[in-house]
Amino acid sequence: WGLVPRVPDDLFGDPYVYSNDDSVRLRQLRAAIGNRTSRAIWCVRGGYGSGRLLPRLGRCSPRALKPFIGFSDVTALHLFFNQIWGQPTWHGPVLTQLGSDRISPAALEELHACLFGRQTALMRGGLRPMNAAARQPGRVTGRLLGGNLKTLQSLIGTPFGLSGRGTILVLEDVDERGYAIDRMLVQLQQSGGLQGVKAILFGSFTGGLEANGRFVGDEVMERFAATMRVPVLTGLPLGHDAEARVLPLGVKGEIELGRHPCLRVAWSVCR
Repeated sequence: WGLVPRVPDDLFGDPYVYSNDDSVRLRQLRAAIGNRTSRAIWCVRGGYGSGRLLPRLGRCSPRALKPFIGFSDVTALHLFFNQIWGQPTWHGPVLTQLGSDRISPAALEELHACLFGRQTALMRGGLRPMNAAARQPGRVTGRLLGGNLKTLQSLIGTPFGLSGRGTILVLEDVDERGYAIDRMLVQLQQSGGLQGVKAILFGSFTGGLEANGRFVGDEVMERFAATMRVPVLTGLPLGHDAEARVLPLGVKGEIELGRHPCLRVAWSVCR
């Protein structure tokens, strides 16, 4: 792609839970944000630990945040940049997925086109309505927010939690059994995080099989959708599987409802 990676010598350390001490990771992130000669910030891995940095990032946003790319635990940083700084970001693969079979060639090509400016709009068809509101013809517009469900749950009760008002919320996760998915969705509801949300789009929920080999998460999400008055749909190519596609967050999206629902997103400020 013609990119020159800049990898800090102390990128990884020896902590027992996350990739490096908070102070080191925070310094690396701040340096990446402030570097005027680099063009993007690309997260190496997800896992755990991004949320620990939020209290020390500061409320004052950079004048122009360069493309920030990642997913999974990186959802904590996405939400901070989108909500606190008002900056768009890219929900996309982490670096450990590139150059392997963990991302499809089509997804990789689309990612390249978006990041290099050859593509400034996306259309995601094949969405499936999950409740009555999603089956009614019409359009829903809102700012795209979200990402990993468990990470969003971990921010409930903090100053950095989800504020869903006026948003199209996208959700995905991995290795979560049905009861855990239910628990997280219920907590989001009861905590008020979903108040004012315009629509919800489920991406992929991989793994999380029961002892008998079944995945009951789909049934859990169907039941959840039935309790919501706003459109809830599934089938968004977003998550931990190889077919996951890039999606800008913090920008306006539009869902076309009815017989053939789809999501449309256009942007001019993500790169």
